[in-house]
Amino acid sequence: MRDLTIEDYCRSIRKLDSGKGARSVDLARQLTLSKITVAVTLAKLQRAGYVLKEKYGRVHLTEKGKDVARHMDFRHRVMEFFLHRTLGMPLGKVHAEAQRAEHVFSDDAIRRLYHHLGRPKRDPHGRDIVSV
Repeated sequence: MRDLTIEDYCRSIRKLDSGKGARSVDLARQLTLSKITVAVTLAKLQRAGYVLKEKYGRVHLTEKGKDVARHMDFRHRVMEFFLHRTLGMPLGKVHAEAQRAEHVFSDDAIRRLYHHLGRPKRDPHGRDIVSV
């Protein structure tokens, strides 16, 4: 399974989890994938230790999955900050652009960018940037 898939699923599950786990149907909608594709991938993620699936129910991130999601949130928010504050990209466009860029830059490049930007505390949407 590609890292990109793991990263996108963990981040999306974290975003959808309201404390009771995420529903796979909502995950399919958010990722714009079929329910069967999501079901197959979730089974692989469970075998790899990233998620726990309730039978006929919700999906929960394990600590391993939570670590991936936190890491991706950090990368994404640093990219959004950079795109908006440094490049002047409009707020309405930074999310989609950061979504692509967060998977391309190395961890070292993201860390250096974060320090270069002065270790910002919040992304342009007001969400906390938590260094991992």
